[in-house]
Amino acid sequence: MLCHFISDLHGHQHRYDALFERIEAETPDAVFFGGDILPSHARSAGGLYTTVKDFIEEYFAAGFRRLKAEMGEDYPRVFLIFGNDDGRVYEA
Repeated sequence: MLCHFISDLHGHQHRYDALFERIEAETPDAVFFGGDILPSHARSAGGLYTTVKDFIEEYFAAGFRRLKAEMGEDYPRVFLIFGNDDGRVYEA
């Protein structure tokens, strides 16, 4: 079983881009996020998003939806827990 553990991406798109590429190339069985995954504000996400919610919907979730569509049955199970820098308001 191949697993990936990731933390402290802090909403940096280049880090997520690298993660998405690795997931697609290595097809792990599971991906575990250990927190501090969101930008502290939209500007730290490359200035492309007005709000953190926009980052989540338009980039983070969209990236995983794209992977799921492309990988089909090879798509990993994804587990996520927020860290101390992630706003609890976005937990749902």
